[in-house]
Formats: sequence, structure tokens, C-alpha cells
Amino acid sequence: MNTVFISQDSRQEAQTFMTRIFALLLFAIWVVRLFQHLGLSQMGAPEETEVYADRVFWLLDYLGIIQAVLHFPPLSLGIDLLLLLLPLAMLRYPLLPILAWAYLPTISLYMIAYNAAATHYEHTLVGVIAISFLLCFKEGAIFSIVLQAIRYYASFIMASAALWKIFRGSLWNEGQMEAILKLQHSDLLIYSEPGLYSQWIHFLIANPTFATLLWCVATLVELVFIVGFFTKKIDTGLFLAFWLFILADFFVMGLHFWELGILSVLFLRRWTKFFD
Repeated sequence: MNTVFISQDSRQEAQTFMTRIFALLLFAIWVVRLFQHLGLSQMGAPEETEVYADRVFWLLDYLGIIQAVLHFPPLSLGIDLLLLLLPLAMLRYPLLPILAWAYLPTISLYMIAYNAAATHYEHTLVGVIAISFLLCFKEGAIFSIVLQAIRYYASFIMASAALWKIFRGSLWNEGQMEAILKLQHSDLLIYSEPGLYSQWIHFLIANPTFATLLWCVATLVELVFIVGFFTKKIDTGLFLAFWLFILADFFVMGLHFWELGILSVLFLRRWTKFFD
């Protein structure tokens, strides 16, 4: 067996590069959220919140922290500014982990407060939180371990979604995809909005066999991530599969999982190979 030796300098160079790539992505994700008026300071201090069956949500709600960040403008604005400026600081100082340690609780608090205010639990920022945890570690060996752990986590997210469909039985239910499309696009169907996307959704609903085929292909794309637990030889293919699934979810289901795409970087062997 041939052993490839990677110098410490090469590993540190790769870590610096990846940190800067992640910092750019974190900055871009937050800028898009601000343009969508999803910053805490842009949410208008909602009166109604929902903390769900989650002990962390319960605790923060009990302590009044969720209400504080939603109703105290200087605090909500400060969180928004931190989420904008900290990635820029990480871009400038990629090996200064204290910046990531500041970013991690800030983005976590934002996600909790945002979900509580939206009264709908979204998972799209879990990838951002996982990557920000990775950036908390400067020491190469720990960085490598955490990177591999999050890569397995990304594989689990995708593979478990397929296994859920298979073993729960939804993949085998006749008319399942047609029913999902009608529920997901009920507003579009009710108001009969014109346009190519509306025509595309109507086509899928009118052709349930084709829609079911897409449902099966999507499940297969998710299922292939099981391979990620056993080998990294097809990681480039998994990177493409990750984005194929995100794009398919957008064009078929109207779901926005772009932020979760930050995890796909972990399947780019051009740089992750330095941390095997």
C-alpha cells in the first residue's frame, strides 16, 4: 500500500483556504437573508412565537432570551451586524478561532429566535452551524477530526432522508408524489398563477407517473450518500449529487435548501484530502 505524506505547511495552507471559502459562503448566506428581510432587526418584533418541543427553545424562552433578541432593537441589530462582520473578519484572519467561537453562538441564537418568530421550524441553517463549529479549531489534528465528523453528518442527512422514505413506506404509496405536489403548491393551484413554473407544476400533477419517477430518482440520489460512510473515492460525485438534489427540490418542490449546500464543500477532494 502506498502512503502519501502531506506536509504540515500543505495542510495549514489547505485549512486557511477552506476557512476563507467557508467565510465567504457564510457572508453570502447572511447578505441574502438580509435582502430577504430575515434579519432579527427586520422582523418587526413579532408578538406570537412558537418554541416547539425542544428543550433548548424552552430554556431560552423561559429565560426570556428569545423575547429579548426579538423585541430589544439594539440587541437584534447587534446580532445582525455580528453575523455580517464576523465572516469578513474570518476572511481576513482565517486562523483566529475566537472569531468562529463568537460566530457559533450568534448564528445558533439567530436560528432559534428566527424559528420561534416564524412559528415554523426550519433546518436550512444546520449546515451553517456545523461549519461554524468546524472553524472553531485551529489545531490541524482536531480540525481534521471535526471535518470528517461533519462530512459523515452531511452523508447522514442525505442518506437518512432516503431511508425514511423507504422504510416508512411513503416511497411505495401510490399517488404520494402527486399529493405532496398538491399540498406544497396549493397557493399556486388556487390562484392559477401564470408562467412557466406554474405550467411545470400542473404538468407534474397531470402526469403522476412521471412525477413518481422523479420522486424515486430523488430518493436514489439521497440513498447514494450511504457510500460516503465507506469510501471517499466518489466524493466528487457526491458533491454533484448534493447540488442536484438541492436544485431538484427548488424546481420541483419550491423548497430553498441553498444554505444547506455549504456542507457540499466537504466533498471536494481537491482540499479535503489534506485532512484524511
